[in-house]
Amino acid sequence: MFSLVGYLCYASYTGALYFSDDVRASYAALHGGAMPDISAADFSFAALAVVATLGVAVQHSLWRRPGDKVLSPFAVSVGGVVVLSIAGCAAHIHATCEGVPDCASWLPMLVLLGGFKVLMTVIKYTPQVLHNHQRGSTEGWSTPAVMLDVAGGVLSFSQVMLDALARHDLSVITGNPAKLWVAGLSIGYDAIFLAQHFMYKKTPAAAQAGVIVGALAQPQPATAGAREQPVLAFAAIDRRQGGRGGLKQRL
Repeated sequence: MFSLVGYLCYASYTGALYFSDDVRASYAALHGGAMPDISAADFSFAALAVVATLGVAVQHSLWRRPGDKVLSPFAVSVGGVVVLSIAGCAAHIHATCEGVPDCASWLPMLVLLGGFKVLMTVIKYTPQVLHNHQRGSTEGWSTPAVMLDVAGGVLSFSQVMLDALARHDLSVITGNPAKLWVAGLSIGYDAIFLAQHFMYKKTPAAAQAGVIVGALAQPQPATAGAREQPVLAFAAIDRRQGGRGGLKQRL
């Protein structure tokens, strides 16, 4: 949910700055004639991310385990704050800019949209960092996906810096803070994930838990008149404790 909200905000942010001539003209007027550093690749990335995240959300809704919540109360609250904030900003813009040519009063809305994208990035990644730390493991977290995310963040950050050097204009950096913050946060969080992966990979706790669970799941000797059956301790404990993290705490 946080990813979807963030990418929707970012797609709106990049789309307005790339496709709208009025937006670009107003932006240039406020930044000494410099045009926004938004390319077709920026909007394409955001749009494709929205489509991909929607696909994952649909899969989760269709194939979630019985008892799993679609949205937590916290997620609903955050989504409500985002929607109300954008609606209030849009209403203010409509009242202020109606009939005013080249009105720039709506530009703070782009800052708001970019800020929400940055906020969603923090909200999305921070719980995973804490969860990995509590479990002492990164099991279930895709390391190749993290590496790809690092590559994307580095390339995005490099694009901003190279554009600034090519134009000899630092406003390229300061004029697109959302892109810079998202790239920086992605690299930072991914560095933490990779550090956790290699650090927890060396600890034997997860391996010991696997040995214990494997022993519990071995078939037990059959008693007279009874059929030999495996003891499904793993599934029972896992259901009671809500996944691998709960299993580790119980063991």
